[in-house]
Amino acid sequence: MTVSDTSSQLKAKLDLLSPELLKTISDFVDFLLQRQNAPSNLALPKPEQSTDTQATFEPRSALGKKLYAIRQQAVREGVTLATAEDIETEIAAQRRYHSFDEDLS
Repeated sequence: MTVSDTSSQLKAKLDLLSPELLKTISDFVDFLLQRQNAPSNLALPKPEQSTDTQATFEPRSALGKKLYAIRQQAVREGVTLATAEDIETEIAAQRRYHSFDEDLS
């Protein structure tokens, strides 16, 4: 199967999905692009969509709302937010630290 065939099949499937599922898929594609360090704003938004994710993002759960409020406050206070790479580096360091700690036991 060629890339063109795959693309055509994917477009046909996307046409069958609800707007909520299309948003979920768009978020997932942005995640995949971020993982390979590609820009996530390659696709042109539909005219009724905003390109500003901060203006359109609405947390659904109580925890999400609380965490988003904390994030907004941090941004207002000028806190530099960690990038995905920063977080991955920190997690790896913590895993190495805890692995070393277990080896000493």
